[in-house]
Amino acid sequence: MDIKRINAENLTAEEINNKITEEVSKIKDFEKSIVRVTVENIDPVAIRELDYRKIREYKKHAVHFRLNLIRKDAVIASINSKGEPVEKKRSLEEYLEEELAGFELSQGLDKERFKALTLQYIGMNQG
Repeated sequence: MDIKRINAENLTAEEINNKITEEVSKIKDFEKSIVRVTVENIDPVAIRELDYRKIREYKKHAVHFRLNLIRKDAVIASINSKGEPVEKKRSLEEYLEEELAGFELSQGLDKERFKALTLQYIGMNQG
């Protein structure tokens, strides 16, 4: 089930949590489902304040549960040589850096080492 995108612009984390819960509750056979929920235009502060305990519960009960979060600044505005605003997508490195920053690791794993190894693995950092 690919749940319709939730536009989180101007929504608090609590409102986003409620919308996710509302959409999940509409799924009849949740325990037998593969579910993807995409929340777009989400503020970085709201990302930190989401109810990850509840999200982990969804992951435990569904066959598979994926929450995609697309930040408000997923498209970066820049100025071209004529002084006009242009939009450009973030680079893969910028996207990966952001994803790794919010990635939940098992207890005891070093987040910085994980990040360095990931970047090295995909060839973005030769260090």
